[in-house]
Amino acid sequence: GLASSQAALLSLMAQDVAVGTDACLIGAQGVGKTAVARDEYAAQMLARKQRQLQMELRMYDALV
Repeated sequence: GLASSQAALLSLMAQDVAVGTDACLIGAQGVGKTAVARDEYAAQMLARKQRQLQMELRMYDALV
C-alpha cells in the first residue's frame, strides 16, 4: 500500500484530475512517484473522485 504522505498526495491529485486538471508527479529519485502512479488504489481513487465531482456538478447545474 501507499505511505500516508503518498495517500495524501493522491487525494489532492484526485481533486485536480476530477475537475479536468492534468497531474504530473515530480520528485527526487526514490520518493515513490512510480509507486503512486502504479498503485491500483490510486487508480480507483482517481476514478471514484472524478465520478463523485461530476455527479455534484450535475446536481449543481440542475439547481441553477
